[in-house]
Amino acid sequence: MAELDTRIRQAEHARSSPAQAARVRELVSQRQTLTQELTALQGSRDGVQAELGRVESDIAVVDARSERDAQRLNTVSSVKDAQGLESELASLARRKSDLEDMQLELMERLEEAESAVAAQAALVAEVNDEGSRLSAEGKTAVAEATAQLEAATRDRAAIAAELPGELIAAYDRAALRSVGAAALRAQTCEGLQHGPVRHRSGRHAAGGRGCRGELPRVRVHPGAHRRVGAVTTARDR
Repeated sequence: MAELDTRIRQAEHARSSPAQAARVRELVSQRQTLTQELTALQGSRDGVQAELGRVESDIAVVDARSERDAQRLNTVSSVKDAQGLESELASLARRKSDLEDMQLELMERLEEAESAVAAQAALVAEVNDEGSRLSAEGKTAVAEATAQLEAATRDRAAIAAELPGELIAAYDRAALRSVGAAALRAQTCEGLQHGPVRHRSGRHAAGGRGCRGELPRVRVHPGAHRRVGAVTTARDR
């Protein structure tokens, strides 16, 4: 029963705190930070795209005016009007040159921004993939721990049904302080990690410390085919 109780505690711990939980929490926090950074990068990229769109629109306007003025220049008969159109065409050509320089710069900035967004999105995807994998593993571990817990609980109930109530009560009281029962080998209780329990003869096991007093001893009725530790009532001492 003590072994089953240990298995039950271990299964309960594994079910409530799977090994993947800590890393999943880290990934959730990391994903939040990475997503915020990705949003900022996307905003910068969108700003560059919008500015590039305005510049390209201005270039289209300049091209349309240049084409219109060029057509008028071919049909105008006045020298003064021709000079005015030629001056305006030269001004439009300079304006277009400046706009095209801005266009090239913005296109370079947009390429860099898109690369930054792609790299950040890849980091987010990597974190998401690891989180999904660990979450699936954690769900599997929880399911396995639940099955182990149910099996150990059934086995414990089956053993308890074969033992007298007095023994179970004594075991439960002892289990509140430490393990309720454990194997006694060479006068050493295997239920204590810090040292052996004193043998019921009152002597300490060689090389170890004794426990604080003795566990009560309860007689197991003849029909019980399992014996839990070395527990009997004080009447049998």
